[in-house]
Amino acid sequence: NVRASTSDLLPTLCALVGQPLPNRPLDGVDLTSALDGTMTERPNPLFFWEFNTERLTRSKPKPWIDPELQKGTTPLVKLMGGKATRDFTNYRHPAITDDDRLGPRAIIEGQFKLVIHEQKNGNTKRELFDLQTDPAEKTNLIEKTPAVADQLATRLREWQQSVLHSLTGADYSRQEHSK
Repeated sequence: NVRASTSDLLPTLCALVGQPLPNRPLDGVDLTSALDGTMTERPNPLFFWEFNTERLTRSKPKPWIDPELQKGTTPLVKLMGGKATRDFTNYRHPAITDDDRLGPRAIIEGQFKLVIHEQKNGNTKRELFDLQTDPAEKTNLIEKTPAVADQLATRLREWQQSVLHSLTGADYSRQEHSK
């Protein structure tokens, strides 16, 4: 019953086949001990965030990887524009702004899940759920346990900052992507 995410696949598969992890920040964790039943709780939170890519692509940032290396990287079920693949585009994020942290986002740590999203009126809505006692997420505990929500919000913002830091290219060497 350990929560998992697709980001856990790389660390788990590397551990299973005895390969070292890349030397860069990873969101996932090695879950091999969950497979044998010795892990009972996830060691790190799960994070979710719908990053606003439209704002980034409108600013026409420079590609991080040579565009030629990004052609045809994503297979399609049907032809699109006469091609059986979609070109993946990987941009270097120019500069981090407060607006970059907007968008629906959530963190699950232990028994709690915090969901944050901006509403059309400009306000931010926060919802806190106890997934052990309320797996259907019907009772918002934000008023009853604001300290838990604040702690989770801080962890979520720190994670967002690490993601944005990576998007600027700071976690990767240029040499890795020119091969």
